[in-house]
Amino acid sequence: MDYTQLVETLGKRPSKKLDNNTYARRMDNGHLAIKLHDTDILEFTPRGKIIARMGGWNTLTTRDRLNSYLPDHRIYTKSSLPYWTTGVPFTDGDWLTWWRKGKEYGWNLHAQRKDNKKDVALKKRIAAYAQKCADAVPLALPGPGDCFYCQMVVESPEKDKGKPLGDATHNCEHLLMHIEEGYVVPSLVAHALKEHGYGRTIWPAIIFGQTEMPNMIKSARREVKKSVQRYVAIRIATNGKGTAKPSTGYA
Repeated sequence: MDYTQLVETLGKRPSKKLDNNTYARRMDNGHLAIKLHDTDILEFTPRGKIIARMGGWNTLTTRDRLNSYLPDHRIYTKSSLPYWTTGVPFTDGDWLTWWRKGKEYGWNLHAQRKDNKKDVALKKRIAAYAQKCADAVPLALPGPGDCFYCQMVVESPEKDKGKPLGDATHNCEHLLMHIEEGYVVPSLVAHALKEHGYGRTIWPAIIFGQTEMPNMIKSARREVKKSVQRYVAIRIATNGKGTAKPSTGYA
């Protein structure tokens, strides 16, 4: 979709529903946008520029909406981080511009960063940390001896109620320290499982040793690795500002 098509879609209306929780709308700056929940995931300018954003929500729904309305280029996830199909990392604010040369035309991608050696090394460290957490299962129950930023859950302000202190204060430094020290934090694992949709399943009871099911330990460790890797990677990639919406199932 481009600016002209979105103008036709809106007509004279200020906004129009496109899909579940997804709206086309007019912005105060004269641009048009496609909004998912509270985030303008795509912004269209009259001069043909399209700006893409996730707002920290690298979820299946966000990627689906972006891929449904982006022209030519698509986004996927690798090691819990978003990438363009060209192979470069996705960053909020990346943009597309229209070009034409004779009979040839298309959309150029302007990505803000490349997948350098430092990024690759950090991803490996995150994966290794997630594996360390998995190997430590069964874990002790989360408690006051855990990292303060992981263990403490804030009560106010309302918008942050129920979040770990690290999320509420946008602090990811403690996560980098845990990776460096190899410190397996039960509270971190518990939050990761909850965010991944496993909070009310049998997995926490197995993982924290409340239920003895030896035949399920291998599977439990696999779920811990997947959940922790995703949980930590999202926060570090967004400098502590991003979280994933809790899943409703095993997706």
